[in-house]
Amino acid sequence: MKFNPSASNPNRMNGQPIEQHQIINLNLEDSEAFVNAILNPPPPNEALKAAALRYKQVMNKYN
Repeated sequence: MKFNPSASNPNRMNGQPIEQHQIINLNLEDSEAFVNAILNPPPPNEALKAAALRYKQVMNKYN
C-alpha cells in the first residue's frame, strides 16, 4: 500500500518535491497496524505522563 497525502503538492523542500520525503510504502499488515495505532492508541505510560508534566511546568514559566 502506498500512502501519499500530497501527490500533486507543488511545494518543494531543498529543491526536491515534498513527496520524496513523505511517501511511505506499507504492506497490508503494516498498514492495518498503523491505522489501528492511530485509532486505538495505548494509554500513556508513567514515562509519558512524567514528560507531559515536565513540559507543562516548563511552559507555564513562559506564560
